[in-house]
Amino acid sequence: MFATALLATAISQASAAPASAIEEVTVEGEKITAKTVDVTDLPSPTPADPSALLTRHAGVNANRNGPLTSVLQMRGLSGDRISLSVDGISPATGGPNAMDSPLSYAGTPFIESSSHYRGISPVSAGAEAPGGAASMQTWAPASDSGWSGQATVQAGSASAQSTTLRAGFGGTDGFLGLRANSASADDLPAAGDYRTSDLQATRFKRDIAELVGGASIGAFSFTASVGSLETGETGTPALPMDIIVIDSDRWQLQGKYQTALGEFSLRAAGQEVFHRMDNFQLRSNSNPMRHRSTDADGDMSLLGLGWQKDAWQAGIEMRSEDHSAVVSNPNNPMFFVNNFSDVQRERESVFVEYTPVIGKAEWQLGLRASNVDLSAGNVSANMPMMMKGGMNGGMDGMNGGMNGMMDMQGAVNMLAVQFNNSKRALDHNLVDSVAQVNLPLTEQVSLTLGAAHKERAPSYQESFLWLPMEATGGLGDGYTYIGNTSLNKERQDELLAGISWQQAEWQLYASAWVRDITDYIQGTPLSGNMMANMVGTMMSGKAPLQFDNTDARIRGIELEYQARLGERWYGNARVAYAHGENTSLDEPLYRLAPLEAVTELGYLSGPLQAELQLVARARQDRVSEINAEMETAGHALLNLSAAYRLGEHWQLRAGIENLLDRDHANHLGGIYRPADGTVAQGSRIPGIGRTWQLGLSASW
Repeated sequence: MFATALLATAISQASAAPASAIEEVTVEGEKITAKTVDVTDLPSPTPADPSALLTRHAGVNANRNGPLTSVLQMRGLSGDRISLSVDGISPATGGPNAMDSPLSYAGTPFIESSSHYRGISPVSAGAEAPGGAASMQTWAPASDSGWSGQATVQAGSASAQSTTLRAGFGGTDGFLGLRANSASADDLPAAGDYRTSDLQATRFKRDIAELVGGASIGAFSFTASVGSLETGETGTPALPMDIIVIDSDRWQLQGKYQTALGEFSLRAAGQEVFHRMDNFQLRSNSNPMRHRSTDADGDMSLLGLGWQKDAWQAGIEMRSEDHSAVVSNPNNPMFFVNNFSDVQRERESVFVEYTPVIGKAEWQLGLRASNVDLSAGNVSANMPMMMKGGMNGGMDGMNGGMNGMMDMQGAVNMLAVQFNNSKRALDHNLVDSVAQVNLPLTEQVSLTLGAAHKERAPSYQESFLWLPMEATGGLGDGYTYIGNTSLNKERQDELLAGISWQQAEWQLYASAWVRDITDYIQGTPLSGNMMANMVGTMMSGKAPLQFDNTDARIRGIELEYQARLGERWYGNARVAYAHGENTSLDEPLYRLAPLEAVTELGYLSGPLQAELQLVARARQDRVSEINAEMETAGHALLNLSAAYRLGEHWQLRAGIENLLDRDHANHLGGIYRPADGTVAQGSRIPGIGRTWQLGLSASW
């Protein structure tokens, strides 16, 4: 097994400042594999969106469809291609447009650290993760801590407010804790030309309550948690519908048993989600016939067994998800679209991993085999009064609009019959393999070389979306899509070379990588289904796209630099770029982050810590023609944050985002869907203007 080292140790020991001056870098394998940011050491107030914590890692971005709806992007891949775990369990998304993305289940006020594999992620990090793997660890009472806790209140722009309580008892043989948070904000202010206006559908409301506990009994130890997350009226301006409610109950249990034969582990988890969304309560929609509401249900269950001894580890996991969704019009009880019916996605997976040290070289060798079964029930729809009406909304965002005078019911019925008569029981066998080696060149410099083959089965949306809609896992391009039950699995080959260089007062990491993807799944112009083409065009005014297999190549670079600058100053810098091309269609991949450089200059003196951050993004003119993607201009933003400790138990934190109120549009922010007249519908979502946050914490 790769040993764990702290690259920041040498820097922090050489500095008179505390270790929090520089981000902690945890590395599996002496130098390179995983980076961990200790969130508790950051001077900024707690953000509502947990993606703000993971984007402190080079190469990690987020497609931001709303204030709480961020879809992770790593090295040009996003969504279902990323493995994200929270306390060792990957949450399921209940809605078919990822409004409740896996990242949204990471309660930001409870997160203590975020990690990601900046080399190739090992097979032990999860199945179906060609894009990479990230994880978040949350607060629980520490062993032998007695009674402890923290209470935090925050306020900010747009009437933002957040109240958090973390409290519990940690004893020698166990712990029990309660964590709860309530947060909300009104519509956010826009920057630049729109700075006098608020962006419609950017408000949010979320409540979380969780109970955590654990115990050690001889050679056996376990941790458990149970809780609920309820998201209230929350906007998603990059999608055609907004969140009205997401009600999710979750539990998980993890145990370990130490024996002479090694450590045996157990993971079990369950999740139930009810998700309601619509297109008329949080955004302007004056036509009652175009009102749409969607109710979606999702359930997840997981059981995993593991074993680890010396340089070996192995595991088996069984994961099952159920999904359904029905679209309605509250003004017309006869209207419905039963779009996802009795969908099941089941995956069984087994892996083995070997991490020996041979001479000075540290190896990581892994193999994983998985089977994915997908199935769906019969579908149907009834669309009365569609002659002069139209559809604008849908499945986590079904977009429509009847532009003709023709009744679509007959055409929709034909599509339902086609789907119901098609093969709706699908099976995919997957194989992943990873080989990496870390080679010390000198005492300060090491080289990492890696190669991997990763595979992913199609999602249920890509397979079973039978009626042209925007239930696409959060693509947010404004197009309707239709699924494809004949899709092949994606197969990705990846090569990586990285170098790590550490000195007493600075450290540098740089890497270059390339990914070749066979049968890459993306939307392409629909051909061979005239009925679906006609319905999609009538509903949205644009011809729909169909998920299809193509080929793609993504290559890029990453660089991270951290340094101590005198006794009280520190600096961090990150640069990342991903160049993606669909080699079958000879055009750029959709919604890729532009070249980005982030620099942080920090100051530490006694109880004060302050940090100035510069985020610079280049122009993104490599855009997808098929998705009618718009270019975005380059921009630079300044953010300022500070923390001041008021004695032993109190701390004040403050932050200002977009300090200079610069006009900008984040390329990953998507297009503006509300029709409120403030911002042109279909244009780039304007960046958020200057906002502030102030927080006060009491610890005991």
